[in-house]
Amino acid sequence: MKGAVGREQRISTVVAYLAHGLDVDLVGRLGSGRTVFVTQLADALREAGWQCLVLRPPDTAEAQHVHALSEALRAARTAGGGQDRPRSEMSAVESMVAARQTVVLIDDWFRLDVESWAALSSVSARFRVPFVAVHDLLHRGTRPNARLPLSPGKTPVTVRIPHFSIEETRELAHELLGAAMEPRTVTRFYAKSGGMPGILTTMMIVARVEGLITLRDGAWVAIADLWSPSFEGIVRRQLASLTAEESDALTLVSTSRAVHRQGALELVPARVLDALESREFVRVEARSAREWLTVHPPLIAEYFRHVDRRARRDPIVLATAPEARDRSAAMLQLEPVDPVFLRLIGERVQERVQGARSAWDESPSAETALRYLEAMRVDTGAHTTVDSVVNDPRAHSGSEQAVAEVRSWQAWWMASVHGDVRAALALLDSGATGHGAYERLADATRALLLVDLGRIDDVDMGTLGDHDLLPPRVRAELAIARGAVLAAGGLFPEAQSALGFAREVDVTRQVAHVAALTALVHLGEGDFDAAADVAVGEFERAREDLDVPALWASGYMVGVLLHIRGYLSPLQHLADTFQGIGHTPAFPRSPRCGLMTALAPLSAVSGWSPGDGNDDESRDGAFPLMSAGWASAEIIARDDPGAASEILWGIADTARDRGATYLACAAGQRAVQLVPDAARSERLRGWVADTDSASLRAGQDLIDALASKDATALTDAAEAVIATGRVTQALHALTVAAQLVDGAGDGHERERIGALRARWETRFDAGSFDDQESAGLFRKLTGREREVSANVAEGLTNQQIAERLHLSVRTVENHIHRSMRKVGVTSRQQLARLFD
Repeated sequence: MKGAVGREQRISTVVAYLAHGLDVDLVGRLGSGRTVFVTQLADALREAGWQCLVLRPPDTAEAQHVHALSEALRAARTAGGGQDRPRSEMSAVESMVAARQTVVLIDDWFRLDVESWAALSSVSARFRVPFVAVHDLLHRGTRPNARLPLSPGKTPVTVRIPHFSIEETRELAHELLGAAMEPRTVTRFYAKSGGMPGILTTMMIVARVEGLITLRDGAWVAIADLWSPSFEGIVRRQLASLTAEESDALTLVSTSRAVHRQGALELVPARVLDALESREFVRVEARSAREWLTVHPPLIAEYFRHVDRRARRDPIVLATAPEARDRSAAMLQLEPVDPVFLRLIGERVQERVQGARSAWDESPSAETALRYLEAMRVDTGAHTTVDSVVNDPRAHSGSEQAVAEVRSWQAWWMASVHGDVRAALALLDSGATGHGAYERLADATRALLLVDLGRIDDVDMGTLGDHDLLPPRVRAELAIARGAVLAAGGLFPEAQSALGFAREVDVTRQVAHVAALTALVHLGEGDFDAAADVAVGEFERAREDLDVPALWASGYMVGVLLHIRGYLSPLQHLADTFQGIGHTPAFPRSPRCGLMTALAPLSAVSGWSPGDGNDDESRDGAFPLMSAGWASAEIIARDDPGAASEILWGIADTARDRGATYLACAAGQRAVQLVPDAARSERLRGWVADTDSASLRAGQDLIDALASKDATALTDAAEAVIATGRVTQALHALTVAAQLVDGAGDGHERERIGALRARWETRFDAGSFDDQESAGLFRKLTGREREVSANVAEGLTNQQIAERLHLSVRTVENHIHRSMRKVGVTSRQQLARLFD
């Protein structure tokens, strides 16, 4: 197959080993395309001047290995002999290798019998012939020679037959099907097959024959689930080599959806899991502080879900049909993290970085620098390289647009990663040459940076005006910045208009950020379902396309929506996904601010390293949940609502002073919900009046109705609040209203309340959301977990905590591990800071 870079590189490696006189133990697995690989290797060796002798095992288990060997040797012999005995054949081979450089390839060397092995060893001993001995990773046969070296005194090197990359999968599809395959369909085939060429080939042929894919606009597109009963035979062949205990363990891991190694060890014995891992039935992906586990190939897990009755379950999907009872609820039910997805993301990141690095190395310019910088934005280990590129004079030479964008990128990097806000703003404010019509990109970047920092009052709206003579790219960026500023101020209809204009003038750029802002605007306008449509749709697209920057932007909004609705398990799944990727969702684009409440406090965000010039008062963004303080407040909200309320009111006060009115109102309303306060409610009413937000007005009306104990006002407020997604608050309001009505004897209002509750109970499934208003998101620590965490904050060791609380050290360790997971931190120090 042309372009199979990974396999070509592996073949070159094997040839190089042979040239140095080493034997090679080539390890494959059923479905890894071993036979094709051996053929390709033989062709490469012949091109390099080697004489190649390929010995293949018999096709049937009953055939004698020595006969198969004899037939292969007879076919390769160059002169006479005519005898059938193996030694005679070996004499002919000896004549061959004495005259010319020869390599022997033995396909499936586990299956050679002792007589054949001895014959080959005789050739090796006399002529030092190098061997490539191929075997199946799943084979359990007894080796005739356990140490392998066919050549005396030499130790073989082990080389694994590589699986396909996504690019190789795409090329295989074109070769087999005669046309290209669209990216999402390629990703699905790759993910299900684990990149194993043999399985990929069968899956593609079956999908074509059975109509699971169709040609659309010249490309193959999946139109159905890619599972077929025809795949059962493939999987059964994979499972045939397992012991009964291993088979049961693999079934259990597949059906339980255990996604990390520690969880799997609670289900199956370590020795069995190790055996499955050593033969690649399960793979471990080390990401962040956790080891993620996946069944390999994933088609095995598909088999258990489709065929094995023990594995059948009702799948929870990202998006369902619009006629679902609660469309937004169904859309927001995220699956547990998929380690295959994490591997795909990791491979895509590396592909982007390597391609961009090559372009930069070959032709350094502003254009290639920008591509390289954007690629490294999703690489957590690239900080030093980014610094070197943005400070390289060659990165600031090129087209006006590219030079202007590199300057904006450099300013964002200074502020968001190095924490030097003043230097970043100074860079954007300084005059620059070579930017021409793109100079005003600096105005848009400056505004978005200030929005990220929550400093809305510092934005000069006059610099964000439109001019029809500017390039579409600049006009779109200015409109996006206007939309972000207006949304941060709570002026949502105007923000919607600005974003609509940005989409009109340049539909090809900033898709993810515009979608995230649009969802936020829908939310501010009080339309939760519309926000979910946009945010989840973009999140799903980003997952299919393996688009990490888009995942950041849409992931932030999905997290906000989950938080509002109170969907605790999906929020945990979102947190796990981004922990595995290694990035916190950011909005609009900065890793400095993100969904801290759902994932991690600010200090834990990869890339956050404040410099001396950092403006410490600018650490919170302009939108809800973009705050480490809010994270801390939600953690303690259930047990200490007073303290949580004070934290949130502090955020509200500061945000109001900086012009981040939407954040101020949202944080303030949350504070007053936790601890009613008439004076603060009065201030909030004034703040909300300065906005144009149906969502904020509904929330404020509910607060006022609860304070006044007016049943009719409560019911009205509940109807308005339900549209904003806050189901728990709406149901709570109905409950209070019903109690007030019962006391007053108002039959008409009682009927209205009963009808509303019946309608909502029909739409919203009980138990699908958190039914306690101050749940503190998914981070519901037990009393013992909070107690242990508080002791960690005091600086005590595990032994000291165990002695103080009369627990075992192992129990203390478990409490700390679970607490860290629930609050989204990855180190003991970060846990201590949250509970200090």
